[in-house]
Amino acid sequence: LIKNNFNCKLVTSNENIARTINGKGISLKTKDSLETIKAIISTQLPENEQFDYIFLMMKNKDVVESSKEIKAKNLLKENGILVTIQNGDVYEYIEDIFPRQIATCIIGWNSLVAEYGTYQPTGKGNTQIGDRNHNLDLKELKEILSTVCPGPVVISNNIEGVVWSKLAINCAGNASAGISGLLFKDIVNSKQGRGLYLALYREVYELSQKIHIKLEKSVTRPGVMYSPKKNKSSRRIINYIALKVAVRKYGNTKFSMLQDIERGKPTELE
Repeated sequence: LIKNNFNCKLVTSNENIARTINGKGISLKTKDSLETIKAIISTQLPENEQFDYIFLMMKNKDVVESSKEIKAKNLLKENGILVTIQNGDVYEYIEDIFPRQIATCIIGWNSLVAEYGTYQPTGKGNTQIGDRNHNLDLKELKEILSTVCPGPVVISNNIEGVVWSKLAINCAGNASAGISGLLFKDIVNSKQGRGLYLALYREVYELSQKIHIKLEKSVTRPGVMYSPKKNKSSRRIINYIALKVAVRKYGNTKFSMLQDIERGKPTELE
């Protein structure tokens, strides 16, 4: 966003990240290159400013406190949009803080924190945005994100269904990685890993059906990795093929829960 001349104010609660970016800039690492641009990042929210868009790119556990502070400082314009970019569903926890101003953003791509201030994409995919109340004009937000996201940006009319589709993937992947310490490809290449992944996926999928959530395509088509507990072997083969296809695209993913555990940070389980 900075590179594309958007007027951005960056904020982090991590002093090590702030010290690194303010000293060396912010870097994007790929297989073939390392691109660094100058950036200023603060450890405090701005004062006496208002913004068209505020992007919350943080762990779930920090969303409520940050939203309350943003509200108290009156940082979001009256017609501005707060964009939540989390795994899982944070909407119900902050809808009373910013009624009718929240857009949900779900990403279908991955990245690693190579080191403080240096970020490495590990897969491409869609970015989906949506509005639970269907009262926000998201066209400009789509245009902004389309300039920077590694894949198409789509406005969804059922963002709750997208959230739950991604939730099924995240529950299966994060839990498997968190207890095993493995990358996605290593989980899938293990018989026990595949079995655990698919059992976790099944639990979330079946819960979504019980509470009448209509799943939408997120990282994969909804249900492609689902089969009932007493499934036919043919269905199990379809599940495994779907996992193998996913590995080609996302095999080097190190799930965020494993990254948290390795850094000694609290996970997002609660």
